[in-house]
Amino acid sequence: MNFTPSGINHITIRVNRIDASKEFYGDILDLELVKTMGQSMAVYKIGEK
Repeated sequence: MNFTPSGINHITIRVNRIDASKEFYGDILDLELVKTMGQSMAVYKIGEK
């Protein structure tokens, strides 16, 4: 398989403290929160593609 990644669109992170993690990834790193799943997972948009 021969391919070159063009970027990262989103990431999903499982955490113990969702509020602290949302503050860090959203407010400090300025990532766009797409959705949360329960009390331990959040999806953040990183790129445009």
